Amino acid sequence: MTANWLIVEDYAQQIQEGKAFANIWTIGDLQSVEPGLTEDDAMGVLEYLEDHFDANIGINWDVIQQAIDIYIGRTERS
Repeated sequence: MTANWLIVEDYAQQIQEGKAFANIWTIGDLQSVEPGLTEDDAMGVLEYLEDHFDANIGINWDVIQQAIDIYIGRTERS
């Protein structure tokens, strides 16, 4: 997962000006759902979430749980 920091800085500026908002999910959030998740696996789940993001659904706790289940093999990919 790589970030274009110029874009990130632009978004940060827009957020500070009240012209945008962001909802950030962290490794800690994933580990609160699945306490045994390693940092490497959590990064894999975050990458999975990024690759399979659906703006019509968004990311919420149910989506995170499903991504964890798929990533660690409890559920088949749909």
